[in-house]
Amino acid sequence: AAYNSGPGNVRKAIRRSGGKTSYWEIRPFLPRETSAYVPLFIAATYAMEYGHLYGIGPADIPVYYMQTDTVRITKQVHFKQVQEELGIDEALMEFLNPQYKYKIVPVISGQNYFLSLPKSAANHFRMNQDSIYKIADAYFEARASNMPDLTQMNERTIHRVKSGETLGHIAGKYGVRVSEIKRWNGLRSDMIQIGQRIVVYPRKL
Repeated sequence: AAYNSGPGNVRKAIRRSGGKTSYWEIRPFLPRETSAYVPLFIAATYAMEYGHLYGIGPADIPVYYMQTDTVRITKQVHFKQVQEELGIDEALMEFLNPQYKYKIVPVISGQNYFLSLPKSAANHFRMNQDSIYKIADAYFEARASNMPDLTQMNERTIHRVKSGETLGHIAGKYGVRVSEIKRWNGLRSDMIQIGQRIVVYPRKL
């Protein structure tokens, strides 16, 4: 309890309880977070020790991080292009790169973007990145060509920025360009804040 809330709060709880020193007796006088912390810790310890009795076990790890490497991305790519070229399972790509919620790696000036891949796949990527980017360019160009012009769009959407999102993520979600989002919102930089409202005129396929 002292680890979670500090010794001062524990001493206060002891005084308020009339001098009790048992955790369960001082629990009503502890901060709410701390009152739940110890039971959760006990539950976690119990699950680690006796989880097998309830069918609880460690998750299978598709690859250990020591077996992976990172590659710097210099052009916007979709997971699909990387998977097809390198022969990587989609679930593995998502497991190693959870920060890309929309399966698109954006490229924004002044920022660096990386992909985590198995070491053999990372080496393959470095040797074949030009062809991967070429396929990615064709994919995004085809996607854009199938969308109506801005003059044909009347729907206005307000997107509230979530944790981990960038303009690239938002652009990919709505099928628009980062430059268009910046123009619609009068943005001079690519920096956005969690909770910020962004005006978007989404394209529909």
